Amino acid sequence: MKIRSTVILLSLTLAAILISNVRSSSTAPLQEEGAQSSDVINQVLFEPKELRPGQSLDSPIIDVSGFQAVSVNVRILNSDPNIQRQIFFGPFPGESFALARTDSFLLTNTLFTVTPVFGPRMFVRVLNRGNSTTTVQGFVYGAK
Repeated sequence: MKIRSTVILLSLTLAAILISNVRSSSTAPLQEEGAQSSDVINQVLFEPKELRPGQSLDSPIIDVSGFQAVSVNVRILNSDPNIQRQIFFGPFPGESFALARTDSFLLTNTLFTVTPVFGPRMFVRVLNRGNSTTTVQGFVYGAK
């Protein structure tokens, strides 16, 4: 019985430590727009923002130079095949950006995508071609 009590106490202590670590890391602010260390990008693309029918939202332009791949994560309220997320890289001659990928929210309300980096900068666009309003939020993460 004494060994069982010790195991339970150790388990509860470990759980409390893990919960404390999760809470402290989940409340840590993301880097401010435009801020990045030399080895990590962790930036908000969209604070929760309303997206009405016929509208599009563009994220800020993010510096991804030196990264081989980044994780682009965008979420809406409900799955909707009429809402698309587009990922652009550039700039190319004439300061243009090229479309690298388009995905719809057909089956899910969250798109997690790891994409190769095709240029020194990137931005994300979310298009609402449907009839209902939604809320968009997202972030980009990358590590060298």
